Amino acid sequence: MGLLLGLLGGGIGGAIGAAIWAVIAYTTGFEVGWIAWGVGVLAGVGMAIGARDDTSMLTGILAAVIALGSVLAGKYIAITYMVNDHIPTSSLTTITDEDILVHIADQLVEEYQQAGKPLAWPVGMTVEEATTEADYPKNLWADMLTRWKALSPDEIEQRRAFLTQESTQSLAQFKSMVAEDAFTESFSLFDALWFFLAVGSAYKIGSGEGEGE
Repeated sequence: MGLLLGLLGGGIGGAIGAAIWAVIAYTTGFEVGWIAWGVGVLAGVGMAIGARDDTSMLTGILAAVIALGSVLAGKYIAITYMVNDHIPTSSLTTITDEDILVHIADQLVEEYQQAGKPLAWPVGMTVEEATTEADYPKNLWADMLTRWKALSPDEIEQRRAFLTQESTQSLAQFKSMVAEDAFTESFSLFDALWFFLAVGSAYKIGSGEGEGE
C-alpha cells in the first residue's frame, strides 16, 4: 500500500514540477536549469509523503524515474507549445475549387497508370510537381473537367471537407516532426548536469536517505 501511495505522490509531485518547468520555459523562452532540479525534489517529496514509513531503495529509484520522466515531459510540452505558436492552425489555407481539380487530376493519373493509358506529360513535369492545368497532360485534364462537371454541389463540398481534413492532419504531423527535432536538438551538457541533480535529489528524498539530515 505504501508503495502505491508513494507512486501516486511521486506522480503528483512530478506532474506539478513538469507543469511549472513547461510554463516557465514556454513563457520566457528559456530553460531555467534549477527548475529541473526542483522537479526532482518535488517527485522525491511526493514519493516520501506517499510511502511514509515504507521508503526504501526501490521508492528512491521509482522517484528518480518519475523525476526524469517529468523533466523530459515538461521540456517536450514547452517545445510543443512554442512550435504551435510559430505554426498556428490558422496557417492552413482554404481549400479552393482549383485544389479539388488538382486532386481529381491526381486520382486520374493513378487510374491511367493502372489501366496502362499513355500520359504525355509536359517536358520535365511529374505528378509530384504538377499543380496547375499547364502541368498536366491535356487529355487527362480534359477527362478531369468532365468528371468535375458531373459532380453535384454536395459531392464537391464532400471533397472539400476531405481535403481540409487531410491538410489538417498533414499540418499536425509536420508540427509533431518539428517538435521532435527541436526537442532532440535542445539538449546540452548543462541539461545533463541539472538532470543528474534532479534524479539524484529525487532518489535521495524518495528513498528516505535524507530524513536524518
